[in-house]
Amino acid sequence: MTPLGVQPTVVSSPTEGIYRLARADPGPFEPRAWGFARPDGTFGNRFDDPAVHLPPEQRFQVLYCATQRHATFGETLSSLRLSLPTAIGLQQVKDDESLESVLSRSVDPEAFRRGLIREEWRLQNVIGHTILNTDLQFVNLSSAETAQYLRHELAEEAVAHGATDIDQSLLMESRRGFTRQVARFFYEQRNADGSPSFAGIRYMSRHDLTWECWAIFVDRMKHVRGMPGIPQRIHPDDPDLMRIAALFELTIETVDGSGHYYRP
Repeated sequence: MTPLGVQPTVVSSPTEGIYRLARADPGPFEPRAWGFARPDGTFGNRFDDPAVHLPPEQRFQVLYCATQRHATFGETLSSLRLSLPTAIGLQQVKDDESLESVLSRSVDPEAFRRGLIREEWRLQNVIGHTILNTDLQFVNLSSAETAQYLRHELAEEAVAHGATDIDQSLLMESRRGFTRQVARFFYEQRNADGSPSFAGIRYMSRHDLTWECWAIFVDRMKHVRGMPGIPQRIHPDDPDLMRIAALFELTIETVDGSGHYYRP
């Protein structure tokens, strides 16, 4: 039982609104059909519903958003960074040795292609912006109080996932089994009147602690009237796209197969 006074930190919706980068179809603030889920029953993300044994109508989906526009690019495109073995291979290239020989010696050659932001990806995705209702409440996963609360509520689950403590290192790590259980736990919380306690989870990106992110339960998302606005297409010279491409050392393909690229 949670000791008296130990409660998670709660925050309201950001007044400046949120951004989401997602496929143009079905739209940035629309959930994907369950038919697109992975074999494990999730969409592969940190706070996806782990209750794969339940029928779809009893499960929740999550929309991953950010307060800063560039953070949506950062969260999405981080997976395109060169793997560490590939980066090491590049550092070992000598003047008299071809890149291909280095990669074939120590790295899967296909891994090198991960550094390219393809035109196809840009055309398939859009950036959406909306302002959430101010009455929505989010649990702040980045607070010490919330971590302490979870130490009492989900201790057994954390140990089952091999953890020795519940702290920010566990809540931000790339392994997602435990964080999905955290999401299900907070989704199930109810107020005294039976209404849901939380619309989602507020957390900081593991790539940059200044990137404020929001995992919003789809069935609890409420917009300010007249929002969201029209989604924006992603152009190759988009300032935020180029900012993240420069940070992660990615190359932007301007036109498919044209041989023209931006290397910020």
